[in-house]
Amino acid sequence: MKLTPPHPGHTLGVVSLAVASNGLVASSALDSFVRVWDLKTHETRCVIECPAAENWAVAFEARSCLHWFPYDPVGVVNAVP
Repeated sequence: MKLTPPHPGHTLGVVSLAVASNGLVASSALDSFVRVWDLKTHETRCVIECPAAENWAVAFEARSCLHWFPYDPVGVVNAVP
């Protein structure tokens, strides 16, 4: 096993993680940001600032499109291809 340094990013606790089949990882946190990075290269691919309390869960769909949800989701509210 090879140890790698921690990925910089969130300033407050992470509340949700999602992994896509293409190797992308997304995380949402209490700092109101959704961050997406490449699992192989550790490069940040995207940083999305969300209104407070609107990024409690992240998920990838089959096409690796990212969705994030408020605390009580009523359906997909946001998407990034």
